[in-house]
Amino acid sequence: FNFENGKPSGIALITGPKKINNGRITGTFPGYTIAEKDRFKAKFGFLENCAGGTVVFQFSIKEGDAVQQLGSWTESCDGNLTFADVDLSTHTGKDVQFVLDVVADGPQVNDLVVWGSARIERE
Repeated sequence: FNFENGKPSGIALITGPKKINNGRITGTFPGYTIAEKDRFKAKFGFLENCAGGTVVFQFSIKEGDAVQQLGSWTESCDGNLTFADVDLSTHTGKDVQFVLDVVADGPQVNDLVVWGSARIERE
């Protein structure tokens, strides 16, 4: 698959919000213990040949029943990608689940988007 800028997505998660006004899709991942110097990194945008649309990408951690949003990025179908780099060091030692959300900003129109190479890196 290619991003909206025509470049290949590499390892990717393709998602789309529910087809309603301000629709959402959420993915919650298995437990993970955050280590010192861990960072969440990803690039994201729309699929190639998108025709309008705006979404909000959100990255959160879930600890027990509590969810804390650590990043939020608005992305439009404009030929540009967004790059995320979130320092997780303040959560070192915590057992968490990572939560990825995509929320349509208004009507869901051609909002097929790509989380490219989303990962935890240890620097």
